[in-house]
Amino acid sequence: MKRFLITALLVLFATAAYAEVKFELTGDFHARGTFARHQFAAGSDTDFAPGPFIDSVGANPAATPDKVSFTYYDGDINLYPKVVYDNTSLTFKLAIRDETWRDPEGNRPTNDDNIAIERAFLTHKFDNGFILDAGLMDGQTWGTAFGDYLQPRYRVKVTKKTSIGVFGALVEKMSEFGEANPTTVNAEKDDWDDFAVFMVTKVGDIWIKPLIFYVHKSDELTYTDLGAADNTALRGYNKPFLSATHGGVNQIYYSLELSGKLGDDGLAFESELNYKPIEYTDMRQVGLLSALGGVYAPYSAYYNANNAVVYGAYVNVWKTLDAGKFGLLATYGNWDSKGGATGQGVGLDTRDDFCANLILGDWYAFGGSTAEDLLGMTFFKLYAEGVSTGVDKLTVGGSFGYIFSNQRNSDYNTYNAFGVPTGTATYENPYRGATAMEVDLNVTYAITDNLAYSIDAGYAKINYDYNGGSANKLQTDPTLVESWDDPDPLVMVQHKIKFTF
Repeated sequence: MKRFLITALLVLFATAAYAEVKFELTGDFHARGTFARHQFAAGSDTDFAPGPFIDSVGANPAATPDKVSFTYYDGDINLYPKVVYDNTSLTFKLAIRDETWRDPEGNRPTNDDNIAIERAFLTHKFDNGFILDAGLMDGQTWGTAFGDYLQPRYRVKVTKKTSIGVFGALVEKMSEFGEANPTTVNAEKDDWDDFAVFMVTKVGDIWIKPLIFYVHKSDELTYTDLGAADNTALRGYNKPFLSATHGGVNQIYYSLELSGKLGDDGLAFESELNYKPIEYTDMRQVGLLSALGGVYAPYSAYYNANNAVVYGAYVNVWKTLDAGKFGLLATYGNWDSKGGATGQGVGLDTRDDFCANLILGDWYAFGGSTAEDLLGMTFFKLYAEGVSTGVDKLTVGGSFGYIFSNQRNSDYNTYNAFGVPTGTATYENPYRGATAMEVDLNVTYAITDNLAYSIDAGYAKINYDYNGGSANKLQTDPTLVESWDDPDPLVMVQHKIKFTF
C-alpha cells in the first residue's frame, strides 16, 4: 500500500503541469561516517552510560568499565512535496531509508524498505484572512529550539493575521479511547487531547511570541502501559488508573520567545522562557496495582507522586562580522526534587532539537535515563560559526561548553503493597554536583551552493560528585574507587556530505 501511495504521488506530480495545479518539491540528503570512543558499565545492556558505573539495577559498583571505540555510517533522505491549487495546498514529508548502514538484504525492514509518509496535511487560506491547517503536521516546537523535540501531531490549527500580529489556536489528538469504547460511560475522558493558543507579533526590531499549551493525558491506565495481557482486573476497582508516561498528567505549558536586533551595531539575540506546572492527577492510585503482584508490583513507587513546577530559560547573543558569526549562549533548567510520578525529582529538559553540544546533548543526553538533551542542568557555551579561512568556500567553527547540574537528592516515603507507610528513604541522585565540559570543532567546504562536506569533532569530560550513598562511601574503600571513578574523556569525529534543494 505504501509503495502504491508513493507511486500515486509521483504520477500526480508528473501530471500537475496539465492541470491548474502547482507542484513544489524541496528536500535533503546526507551520508555520514562516525567514530566514537566512550566507556560503559561492564555487563550493562545499555549502549552508552559513561558513569558513575553501577550495575543494571543501580545499586552496586560494577566491574571496571569497558573502553569502547567503534565506527558506523548512516544516511537519510527527506522529501517535502507540496501540491497547490488556488488557495488550498497539500503538504507531505517522505522519509526514505533513515537508518544506520548495514546489510541491505539480511537486515531489511519490513515496512516497504523503510519508506515513511511522516507528514500529510491540508492548508486553506480563506478570503477573510483566516488560515486552516488540518492533518498530520509538525508538533512540539515553538519559538527557538530550546525545549523542543519535533514530532508528528494530528492537529486542527487556525491562524489569523491582524494589524497587531498573528493569532492562532489548535487542538491535537494524541489518543482516542472513545472510539474504541463507544458504549463505555465517560470514555471520552480517557482521551489524550492537547490545546493551545498563541500569538506572533513584532515591536520595533523585537519579535514577541507567547504560547499557552494545555496537555491533558488519558485518565486510564491501559494494559499496554503495564505489559499485562489484559486490564480486566484494573477495571474492577471502578476508578481511573493512570500512567506516568501515557496518562494521568495535566500540564499547562507557558512559553515566551523574544528575539531580534539589539541596536544598530549588528548585535542580535534570541531567548525563550518556559514554565510548566505539572499535575500528576491521582497518580497515587496506581500504587494499588502493586497489591495484584506480578507485573503490577513496580507501580507501588507511584504512591510518592507529587505535582511539580518545571521551568527554564535560554538566551543566545551573537554578532555577525565579515569574518564569521561569534556568540555566547546560556540555558537554565530547574530541578524539582520532590516532584514527579515517583517523587524522586523532575526537571526541565532542553530536549532533543536543541543539541547543546556534539556529544553531550546531541549524541549522549546528559542528566538521567529520561533525558533528551540536558536535563536539570545549567549550560554556558562560547561559539564561532562560519569563520572565513582565506580559502574560498572553506569555513571553520568551534565552541566551548560548560555544564553543571541543578539536580539534588530526594527524600521520599516508603509503602508496602497495600499503601501502608513503612518509613522514609533517600534517593541518592548520581547527577547531584555533576559537571562537564566539551570542546567542539567544525570544518565545512561548500562544494556548491547546495552541496557541502563537513567534519565535526568533539571532546567531552564528565566529573561526578557521587559517593554512592551511606552504604558505599567510595572515598574510604580503595577497592571500589576505580569502578566508580569518572569516565575517560568522550571523543567523537564525524564527516558528512549533505545535499539540500
